[in-house]
Amino acid sequence: MTYLFDDPADEEQLLERNTPTMEVDPTVPDTVFVYHNRGVHALYLSTWMEPVLNAITHKAADRRPSPTLKEAIQRAPRTSLDWVIDTYSKEEK
Repeated sequence: MTYLFDDPADEEQLLERNTPTMEVDPTVPDTVFVYHNRGVHALYLSTWMEPVLNAITHKAADRRPSPTLKEAIQRAPRTSLDWVIDTYSKEEK
């Protein structure tokens, strides 16, 4: 991990004071923005949302028996994410 401060304890204090806020993208409902003291991350839930919803509602796209919710979660890809806003300048890093 790259530290912003000379002393890692200062970094830990910064993270302890961090209060992330999540907000759904109003134009793309399967995208969630997480605002935090280092910037903003975008989480893209579409990679796993459809298979999980299909398992919940018992709908399979190819009309085969739908997997159980547990199986759908285990097989689903991870959430994709991007760091879309970095609030620290190169000098601060």
